[in-house]
Amino acid sequence: MAEHPSSETWSDEPEITASSSISNYCNIPRQFIALSYDINIVHRVESAFLGILELRIYIPLAKDSTTLCMGVLQGSVLGPTLWNLLYDGVLEAARGMESRLVAYADDLAAVVTGDTKRKMVENANKVLSAVDAWMRDHSLNLAPEKTEAILLTGMRRAPGLAFNLGGTIIMPKKEVKYLGVTIDKGRTFGPHVQKICDKAERTAVALAKLMPNIGGPRQQKRVVMARVVESGMLYAASIWADAVQIGRYRERLLKAQRKMTLRIASAYRTVSTDAAGVIAGVLPMDLMVEQRRECHMSVQRGMEVKEAKKVSRERAHAKWQERWNASTKAAWTRRLIPEIDKWLGRRHGEVCYQTTQFLHRMAASGCTCTELGSAARKIVYIARVETPQNTLSLLVRDGRRKGPK
Repeated sequence: MAEHPSSETWSDEPEITASSSISNYCNIPRQFIALSYDINIVHRVESAFLGILELRIYIPLAKDSTTLCMGVLQGSVLGPTLWNLLYDGVLEAARGMESRLVAYADDLAAVVTGDTKRKMVENANKVLSAVDAWMRDHSLNLAPEKTEAILLTGMRRAPGLAFNLGGTIIMPKKEVKYLGVTIDKGRTFGPHVQKICDKAERTAVALAKLMPNIGGPRQQKRVVMARVVESGMLYAASIWADAVQIGRYRERLLKAQRKMTLRIASAYRTVSTDAAGVIAGVLPMDLMVEQRRECHMSVQRGMEVKEAKKVSRERAHAKWQERWNASTKAAWTRRLIPEIDKWLGRRHGEVCYQTTQFLHRMAASGCTCTELGSAARKIVYIARVETPQNTLSLLVRDGRRKGPK
């Protein structure tokens, strides 16, 4: 049966193992000469750096040393330069083929396309053979057992496809991880969102033990610890930002972020996600992701980084305010904090357990003892009331009677 033309794309990721980073130093002068460097520079590098490398091993009651003739020293001044000098040529190995090689450090990815499935497999095998031959010529080795392949075909199925690398058959997978981002065949990045949320929740549970509602660290320290979770979730956000347009992925992100938001606000689980985010001053995670992507795209279009950050932040806060106005929850909190920017821009007071109770549902238990703290003084009010509105009226009236201090 003849195959119909298609626009399927195949991506292969040959990962280089530790043994593949070992290269004989005799290749370095050859690379210098191939790039038309001055011969004097070649001799100086060879004599001053390559000729005196010595590995010293210290063991209790004994010591030994050996001269190095291969490898790239981690942390050395010339390490990155020498590695690029040795490895940069692999990007030219597939020139003229229907493919594109992408390298980052010792990770190499090949993106191959074809009009038909058969043509795509042929192109992929040619690229793998060319890369494998280049590696062997430069004393490097690929690890076929660690090489992964994925068919970026969307919802279409492509059964029976396999690729060959040095006699090893590589079967396509549903998802692969490249540079910390999980790529699925449909390019929805749903599996990536699920994985980063699971990891964030584990980290949040560990940090939550250090941040009890009462007697824990102040808000500033809580925010610093929460940034650890946020930074992990926002890694490469501009790449997978389209995932937040799907409802279940957006809700998954907000659910994972909620754990740290409650800890910043010193709130119980009964506090709504909308109210906890506003009280803690934490932008919803889906808006954070969109902000990162918008900032990245603006910089790509030529806008200055500082201006791009400012514009994307203002737009994200505007969307947050619209969401807050349309929220059907936390009516009392919204009455006290109608404008988020004014709340975030205040120059006094930190959020604590008592403040959160007052701002959310102070009178939920029928009668409470509310403590309102500030940097200057702490006033304790004891009132037996039924609603937060009555308590607020009592505080205002009592303050007017006492007058300013």
